[in-house]
Amino acid sequence: MVRVLIAEDDDNLRKLYGNQLRSNDYTVETAVNGEDALEKVSDFLPDIIILDILMPKMTGTEVLWNLKADPEYRDIPVIMLTASQEDLKDCCELGAKGYVIKGSGISTDIIKWIKLLVG
Repeated sequence: MVRVLIAEDDDNLRKLYGNQLRSNDYTVETAVNGEDALEKVSDFLPDIIILDILMPKMTGTEVLWNLKADPEYRDIPVIMLTASQEDLKDCCELGAKGYVIKGSGISTDIIKWIKLLVG
């Protein structure tokens, strides 16, 4: 079963994405901020990470930079979540595989990325 880590600081969105992915037979772990996301990566060892860009304690861009700098985690595909496209260029340059703009149908978009990148 594919293991998905969702890092999203908004409680409602985090629960919504997690529940929808679980209902599609994914194993899901969630993180509430950037620091929590890095801790969960080492404990959960996800197959793919869905990472909000704007989070407290450490931004998604900072988390991505840390992941790509670590040989143990650099090959985990990362999809960025964002409400705007402002920081996406930096994220793509750092190694994000893609992005999803927050809004209606986002869970469908996330599932499409998961299927494309990890099956």
